[in-house]
Amino acid sequence: MKKWIAILSITAFTFSACNKNMVPQDEIPTAQLISNKQYTFLAETANPVGGTSIRLSNGYDLVVKPDEVIATLPYYGRAYTADRNFAGIRFTSTRFTYNATASEKRGWDITIQPEDVPEIQEMRLTIHADGYATLYVISTNRQAISYYGRLGK
Repeated sequence: MKKWIAILSITAFTFSACNKNMVPQDEIPTAQLISNKQYTFLAETANPVGGTSIRLSNGYDLVVKPDEVIATLPYYGRAYTADRNFAGIRFTSTRFTYNATASEKRGWDITIQPEDVPEIQEMRLTIHADGYATLYVISTNRQAISYYGRLGK
C-alpha cells in the first residue's frame, strides 16, 4: 500500500512540475480569435443604466469578422428620439475601426467604432483570459447599455 502511495505522489508531483510553464489551452485560442478578428460575443445578461440585470435567452450576439461586425442585441433603456423600426441594437457594419490591446489583468480591451452605423458611437469589449466578456455600447440617441457574456467560436 505504501508503495502505491509513493508512486502516485511522485507521479502527481511530476505532472504538476511539468505543467507549471505551459500556457493553458483555453488562452491560446482566445488570443488567436481576437488577433484574427474572428469571434462571437454571446450575450447572457443585459445591464441597462439604472436598471436591474436582465437574463437573456440564446440568440443575442455580436459577431466580429475581419471585414464586418454584426450586432443582434436587445435594448432596454431610455431612447432620446422616437424610432419607428425599433428592434434593439441590430446592424451590420463593413466600415469600422478596430483596436485591440492586451490589458494588465490577462485579457483584452477592444474598441469598435462603426463608421457606417450613425446610431452607434462606440462599442467597448473587455475580454478576460477565461473567455468571459463585458460589452459596453454607447449610442447617439439612447442611454448606454452593457452586456455580460462569453466568447464563442
